[in-house]
Amino acid sequence: MRRVLPIVAAGVGSGVLTILPFPDLGWWVVAPIALVPLLVAVPSLGLRGALLTGWITGAVSLAGIFHWIVPTAVNLAQFPTWAAALVLGAYAIVYGLNGAAMAVALRTILRLPLPAWAAVLLAPAAVVAVDFVGPHLFPFTLGNTYWRVPLLIQGADVTGIEGATYVTVAVSTAIALALRDLWARRRPSLLPGGVAIVLLAAWLAYGAVRLQSVREDEAAAPVLRLLLVQPDARPDERRSRDPKVRDGLVDRLIAMSRTADRTGVDAVIWPEGAFPYEWVATTGAGAVTYQVRAARLVKEMVREVGIPLVFGAITRPDERGRNSMLMLGPDGEEANRYDKRLLLAFGEYMPLSDTFPWLKGRVPGVGNLREGEAFGAFTIAGHVAAPSVCYEAVQAGLTREAVVAVDAGLILNVTNDGWFGTSGAPRQHLMDQVPRAVELRRPVVRATMTGISAVVRASGDLVGETGVYERATVVVEVPVPTDPERTVFAVVGRAFAWACFAATVAALFAALVAYRKGKKSRSTTTG
Repeated sequence: MRRVLPIVAAGVGSGVLTILPFPDLGWWVVAPIALVPLLVAVPSLGLRGALLTGWITGAVSLAGIFHWIVPTAVNLAQFPTWAAALVLGAYAIVYGLNGAAMAVALRTILRLPLPAWAAVLLAPAAVVAVDFVGPHLFPFTLGNTYWRVPLLIQGADVTGIEGATYVTVAVSTAIALALRDLWARRRPSLLPGGVAIVLLAAWLAYGAVRLQSVREDEAAAPVLRLLLVQPDARPDERRSRDPKVRDGLVDRLIAMSRTADRTGVDAVIWPEGAFPYEWVATTGAGAVTYQVRAARLVKEMVREVGIPLVFGAITRPDERGRNSMLMLGPDGEEANRYDKRLLLAFGEYMPLSDTFPWLKGRVPGVGNLREGEAFGAFTIAGHVAAPSVCYEAVQAGLTREAVVAVDAGLILNVTNDGWFGTSGAPRQHLMDQVPRAVELRRPVVRATMTGISAVVRASGDLVGETGVYERATVVVEVPVPTDPERTVFAVVGRAFAWACFAATVAALFAALVAYRKGKKSRSTTTG
């Protein structure tokens, strides 16, 4: 029992502290101490103890951060609450393996015969490496928790958001080393803290300079005016097959767009899935179905206001549907279409269903969509926008490729977060998208079904935020430079994360070599 209690205390302690900086609470100041209990404990533990401590940290943090999986499974897949809770529990159990891997890596690094200050440089690399290669539903790191503090994420245009995580864990490591020295009644070394302070000071100095520079560029940039329409269609309304309910959503979107102040607006943006039927591009000939009637009304509205419309809908170019983002020109005709490339498992498709067709349709609410094959480019008032749908904008690598492929000046994202309820999930989703604007120095425009719609400027500043479950129309002004810069991140991608992974592998290899030499030496001495 005496051995188990410290393990549980350290695991639960770091798990709970990791929850606090994320939405719902958003206590970002806690992030630098979140992993301190784990970092204090693991060097003294055996391998199994470190595995268990890390697993507890990962499982507890996952269960607290992603508690919204329960209402999502209920609303989207129509699970009973008890089954949704089992889904969350299973995910927490599996995700705990990420924490276990992180704890073992940290234990190995902190036990290497290296100066203490070297641990301040290597331990953060291990955390970044596990975050980078470990499986995630929503990729998230401690660095993401600074999404409302632009100063602390400016360096992401060089390192990606992983740089913010690295500096955070460097501070955590210095604190943990000092606490271990104090516990052992040793005078703490000043070098580890000094290294952490230098890293933090450099990160803050770079952030201050870059933030001022980017804000000055934004003030001088041409402004794109967009009307974001958030209709607040709830899950029950979205699931309904009743044409009256579906037509009601179309009528609501059209009425909100017509009555909004459109002065100087360059385009109207509706969210993901705004058109509640499969979209039909041709509405002239044939029977007038509910689907055709709704499409005609949308086209008539666009011709009436004379402004391009961007919206989300299911399209069917072949036997399988696509989750698409469409753009209608001022004449009401389809000018462009983008098909979502990264589909959400258990939402938009059932994994392995192509291999085992009998899986299709087995779970209510799980679609059978096919992914798109190319990046898109929507031109609005002379500015090229890289379209993305929902979850895609949380993916740093995919978003970078999309922007670079079409030389986009902004990122245009449509989303439906209605399945999440009023939990922290809508804020988490936005939180995960904020770094894309800083990494690429391209504004992110986000139109959602139920909130949060917003603009993330290239500086990381958030403007035009709507509430969750709010019916709203918002005109946002988006500074889009005519000649936007190519950041280091845009050029080299996730090189910093790969460097952290390589450093971690090298440290683990060095530990293995040292262990084998020591074992051989002990064997020779005994012989």
